[in-house]
Amino acid sequence: MTERAFDAAGHVVRERWLQDYVDADGVTRCRWVEARFKYNAREQLVSVEQTHLASPDQPGVVISAAQRVAELEYDVFGRLEREKALNLRNPHLVTS
Repeated sequence: MTERAFDAAGHVVRERWLQDYVDADGVTRCRWVEARFKYNAREQLVSVEQTHLASPDQPGVVISAAQRVAELEYDVFGRLEREKALNLRNPHLVTS
């Protein structure tokens, strides 16, 4: 099951879906995972955040707060210039 929310211009600003997981007691449970999308004044996607990502430092631990997972940059003509995939383990390391 997936739900989407749109802004007045018709852009997807939030998408959430159900995700199964196994808790510490070995019981399979279900939770909502959410992605949030932000746009600039030119209606271009500039960032993506996602909730319930795996902790980079603690195996089996989930970060429930939203984490930025992508940033997009555009040149003065509106062309995609750079897409950054952010690294939660080492924030100084960026893949573009």
